[in-house]
Amino acid sequence: MSSRLSTIALEDLQHVFRDRLVWGAFALVTLLMVPTFWGLLGSSVHSVETRIANLPLDFRMYLVILVAVISYNAIVSERETGAIRLVLGLPGTRKDLILGKLVSRLTAVLLTLVPILIMLEGILLLRTGGHYLEIYTPIALWMVFYAIVWTCFTIGLSATFSTQYRVLAALAVTYLSLSTLVDIWGTLVQPVFALLFTGSTSTDAYATLGTASGPLWVRYAGRVNPIQTFQSSGRWITSLVDPTAQITNTLPNVFGICILVVFGAGPMLLGYYRFQRADLG
Repeated sequence: MSSRLSTIALEDLQHVFRDRLVWGAFALVTLLMVPTFWGLLGSSVHSVETRIANLPLDFRMYLVILVAVISYNAIVSERETGAIRLVLGLPGTRKDLILGKLVSRLTAVLLTLVPILIMLEGILLLRTGGHYLEIYTPIALWMVFYAIVWTCFTIGLSATFSTQYRVLAALAVTYLSLSTLVDIWGTLVQPVFALLFTGSTSTDAYATLGTASGPLWVRYAGRVNPIQTFQSSGRWITSLVDPTAQITNTLPNVFGICILVVFGAGPMLLGYYRFQRADLG
């Protein structure tokens, strides 16, 4: 890492942790995740192992909220204020700026998310009397990976657009299009896949996503959506470390991981390309 890149990353990280909005988001997500997990562990409907495997499903939106608040203004805020011209006037390049911001925001995400995950492990120990680390650890790492993907995606948007409002709009539209909050994906995209593979627009087969009983096309088509990949892969993740579990859907899940990588890296590369050619005058 070059000295200029390191300087940018360190200065930006200090700026992030001086932002009250970041601390507010950390407090909000903590207050959402910790009591929710406490309540879920008190239910007798599912086993503790199942509850842990379902953490990606339960907390998928909270992770994106945390990442969005930390990362959305990484580059675009300085571009709006004109401060970016001062930064680029010092020794260094636009590449150093983007990579420095990426390093700092990824570090900030990890420094806020990991304590929350440690708190959840503490809740697990208090509520059940066991640590379940052999199951909880891979799920926690899966959640960290998901946060990293969204961080790369968000910083790519921040480098692509010239105003914070456009970044937030693009981020909101993307999430709403992929999530079940307004179910745009389920209404418009899933019927197209169903029609291609079955000749019918019925999406009933998607209910089997994440299990070993669904048709092969659902196991792949269902993982084209990165949010669905994240929330449906919990049982597969835990089966990798559980000697008593049957490992299924390995290839579809690997395909889903590739989709997540593309989802994060694609906008990051596009943002890098756009920012390198942007007129910052």
